Amino acid sequence: MMEMSLNIIDFYFTHIHRTVKSNGLFACFNRYHKKSFSEEDIVLKDYPFDEFWMPVISQTSIFQNHIHDLILKRQEKQSDFHIQDILKSLPPF
Repeated sequence: MMEMSLNIIDFYFTHIHRTVKSNGLFACFNRYHKKSFSEEDIVLKDYPFDEFWMPVISQTSIFQNHIHDLILKRQEKQSDFHIQDILKSLPPF
């Protein structure tokens, strides 16, 4: 998603939230930060995840330390463990 504009990222997340069913998985492997073609700052921790995601894996990539591996499971009810809490601890600080 790092090559997309912020508007397109929002569009995708609207539809990801709508279409991924309860217990469905979403894999998100992205850089922590990148300038888009339009010079927008695209920052992983600003991605618009809602509160129905439970982290399965959240780690720096073992191959590239500027990429984060994130696998999330969709919950039927709002998660007590918010993905936003993980995201705000990620670089850039």
